[in-house]
Amino acid sequence: MCRRRSQTLDGTLRVGHYQCECAPGDYEANIVKVIEGLEFAEHEDLDIMVFPESFLTGYFTEMEKFQRWSWAMDGPEMRGFLKRVSGFTTLFMVGVNEKRDGKIFNTVILVERGEIRGSYSKAFPCSEHETPGREFPVFEKNGVKFGIVICADGGYIEPTRILALKGAEEIMGEVLQADLAAIGVEGKITVMEIPVALDAIFNKQDFDLGVLGDVISPDPDLFISKYLVPNGQAAGATGRWSNERVKQLTEEGRGTLDMDDRVEIYREIYDIAMDQVPMVWLAWPVRHPVMHNNVKGWFAWGDIRYDWTSVWLDK
Repeated sequence: MCRRRSQTLDGTLRVGHYQCECAPGDYEANIVKVIEGLEFAEHEDLDIMVFPESFLTGYFTEMEKFQRWSWAMDGPEMRGFLKRVSGFTTLFMVGVNEKRDGKIFNTVILVERGEIRGSYSKAFPCSEHETPGREFPVFEKNGVKFGIVICADGGYIEPTRILALKGAEEIMGEVLQADLAAIGVEGKITVMEIPVALDAIFNKQDFDLGVLGDVISPDPDLFISKYLVPNGQAAGATGRWSNERVKQLTEEGRGTLDMDDRVEIYREIYDIAMDQVPMVWLAWPVRHPVMHNNVKGWFAWGDIRYDWTSVWLDK
């Protein structure tokens, strides 16, 4: 069991991670462990308790076992489980093999007081027998918006990027709407998943004015872990430069939650890098490209090169 404090500008969460051994196919044993974890969460006054992937049912590799040990959201196993945890006030999430429309999903359910508040199905399942999820819901607790990713999902940028955008897009939309109204342009906010939005822009061209946001993470580890350690993804750009102190500080920074401590750690890294490395990032770009539907053959994105002879005004 471990616990941490997650803090944002809006609020604070006490989050617990209950690392315990699953008994595949033994529902009773696994439910008992969930109850033990929730008792601990109530005693420690946690806001959220997190249990492992596929914990209620177990994780399998054979389709026959997946089908045998899976729950429907409205099935008797789920109803019985929710009844047994209805006395706990801590919001918690736990994994289950979900049976839905004849398919198996690797799902996490979000439960509070015996009621399912929402669920998320793994977008990048490792088993060929599991169907990928395609929804990325955002939840809220104590004023903190959060999303869920499962195991291998964390190895892909799409789930976390979509969640981050969904956490900010409605606020950004309201600001843009107010700015346009101030100059006499009335607009409507439409919140879309990224694939739907791209289809509207490129295929259906169902817009008059489009604004896209592009923000690089301000966490300095993004640059350091890619460029300033010899095995980094883009370390070739710095000649695979190596410094033992920087490698030590990088590991410390990744394991430190206190923001003041992290500032000091990464400041020391940058002091070393500025003297020895041919390139460092000094600014984190933020772009909001704007495009009008009358302009054809052009897409407002900084990484794309254009053949300007194919760009024209429709009217």
